[in-house]
Amino acid sequence: MAENALKIDDEWCKAAGEFFSEEGQQLQSYLDNYIKILNNINRSAICHGDVAQALENYISYANKMKNQIKEISDIAQRETEKFLSSIDEADQYIF
Repeated sequence: MAENALKIDDEWCKAAGEFFSEEGQQLQSYLDNYIKILNNINRSAICHGDVAQALENYISYANKMKNQIKEISDIAQRETEKFLSSIDEADQYIF
């Protein structure tokens, strides 16, 4: 017989929120290191010419992403917490 009840695993949702946060921090760290490497290449290996200019432009666009990853992962974690709160609020009338 099919059930028509919705079951929410709070622990799984909390773990997913933590995962988003941790992965965001890790990705942010990767991006920061990547930008450092690009800057080193620009300073010491590709210093002049069209390729150097293109690399500088690329680095400036990469820098614009610097805090976006963490912000997105923080939003994902907050939305997960808000989802659980709204479920708990709705559940108070049932249980």
